[in-house]
Amino acid sequence: MNKKKIFGIIVLVIIGLGIAGSLLPASSDETSVSSSNNTRTATAVPTATAVPTATAVPTATAVPTATAVPTQIDLRTILNDRDANEVAADAKYIGAYVSLTGTVTGIHEDEVDIIPLGADEYQMSGAKCRFDKDESNVLTLRKGQSLTIVGVIDGIDDFMYNVVKVKPCRF
Repeated sequence: MNKKKIFGIIVLVIIGLGIAGSLLPASSDETSVSSSNNTRTATAVPTATAVPTATAVPTATAVPTATAVPTQIDLRTILNDRDANEVAADAKYIGAYVSLTGTVTGIHEDEVDIIPLGADEYQMSGAKCRFDKDESNVLTLRKGQSLTIVGVIDGIDDFMYNVVKVKPCRF
C-alpha cells in the first residue's frame, strides 16, 4: 500500500472519529455552586432536539445520445471554478456531457489520468477518464501526449486535490 493511501486512511479515520464524537449525546445535567452557602445543587439544562434537515434530491445524469454534442470545456477552468466555489462548480459541471483536453499522466487498466495542457510535472489536479475495458485506443496512448476525452462528469473528488471524474468516457 502506498503512502498516499495510508495517509488517506488515517485522515478518514480521524474525520470519522470527529464525526462520531460530535454525534454522542451531551450530558443533560450540570451542577452549579451557590456562592452564599457553598452548596451544590443539580439543575437540569435542556438539550437541543434534532431538527429534520432537507435531504439532497438526486439529479438526473446526462446520458449522451448518438446525436449529442459534448460541450468543450477547458479542464483548467473547471479546476479553477472548483477552487473558487465548490458548490457552484458542482452544480454547473456534474452531469454535464463534456469534451476535455489534457496531457496524459497515467494509463491504467480501466482509466486514464490527464492534467490541464501546459501544466508542469508537479500538477496533481486533473481528470480521470473511466472507460470500458474493450477500449482499443488505450493501447496506443503514451504518458505526456495530448488527449481529448469525452464523457459525462460523474463527480469531482477533492480529497487532497481536485480530480474531475468522467465516466463513461471515450477518447
